[in-house]
Amino acid sequence: MSKFVVILTSILSVFVISAPAEAIKTQPLLNQSSPTKSNSSAVVELAQQMLSGRAAPIEYWLDVAKCETRSDWRDHGQFAGGLGIYTAGKFPQRGMGTWERWGGEQFASSPDKASFTEQIVVANRIAVFGWSKVVVRKDGGKRNGLPATYVWERSGIGYKGWGCIKNYKYLDLSQWMSNTR
Repeated sequence: MSKFVVILTSILSVFVISAPAEAIKTQPLLNQSSPTKSNSSAVVELAQQMLSGRAAPIEYWLDVAKCETRSDWRDHGQFAGGLGIYTAGKFPQRGMGTWERWGGEQFASSPDKASFTEQIVVANRIAVFGWSKVVVRKDGGKRNGLPATYVWERSGIGYKGWGCIKNYKYLDLSQWMSNTR
């Protein structure tokens, strides 16, 4: 639990813009390619995810990012951000990507434009927590069998969607947790 407190404190210190320089001097979780701004709703959601005991530790996602993009949280393309989350289209288009399906556009149009905190929140949604949103369509009519107002829901699908997690045993979460520093 003390590791969590240290990590959460590090994350929160990045977002307190009015804090004295001494308070944000050290940012052990960030490297030069990491986005440094995050909105407060992402920080709160990440804290809730971590406190639930169901989310992977932040250090785990940092290891996944090392494998996926060499920790380049601004990596762009169809598999974008530090965790290489698939992005395409916009919500709720049929061709939308994983980023859009699990609510990433709440934070940014694509993962590379989101902070590492926001990317981890979405990764936890994809893996464990799922995501839902009430959708009110502007056209007001039924289309494709959906009413004008409906609930979009996606369940968590586990950790096996990431190429690195699938292909490298050191990123197997159960093994990773037993070897945690």
